Amino acid sequence: SADEISETYCVMSSQLSRLKNYVSSMNDLQRLEDIPISVKPANASDLLETLKDTAEIVCSGKQLIFQNEVFVESLVLDTEIVMQVFENLLSNAVRYAKTSVSVVCKTHGCIFSISVMDDGNGFDSAALKSATDPFYTTEKKAESQHFGLGLNICKILCLRHGGSIVLNNCSSGGASVTASFEMN
Repeated sequence: SADEISETYCVMSSQLSRLKNYVSSMNDLQRLEDIPISVKPANASDLLETLKDTAEIVCSGKQLIFQNEVFVESLVLDTEIVMQVFENLLSNAVRYAKTSVSVVCKTHGCIFSISVMDDGNGFDSAALKSATDPFYTTEKKAESQHFGLGLNICKILCLRHGGSIVLNNCSSGGASVTASFEMN
């Protein structure tokens, strides 16, 4: 019947658009692997001011606790990469937070790190293991447009910058993600 044909067409059309999204996501990942990292000295207080302003905008509606534990004057980083990772971590934290998001920025030797914590339900054991894999998502719906690229992109960008990304749960139960970047 015409209805069945129409329905089949709709299903195929939506599958096709999901596939297109998937393919373009994969292409973006390929390009991330090749992204050049250009580090240059940045004024630490300016960068931290920018990070704090960004956090206030992204976290509007939630309480924000921002701790600056950076006691050097200059940070040698690719600030574009740092900002991209930070915005990604913030938007995840805001999505899962019940009431508040905490950010801690610090340096340790030649490593600059940003920890973003929320007071949500935290990561389950499967997420702790796999959340930085491409296409990991806690959303089970097949039609979900969310391919779970956020943390994988962060991981690739941190690795490209000589750092890493570490997932944990806070003692209070919420999720904690620490992104680190090597300063050289």
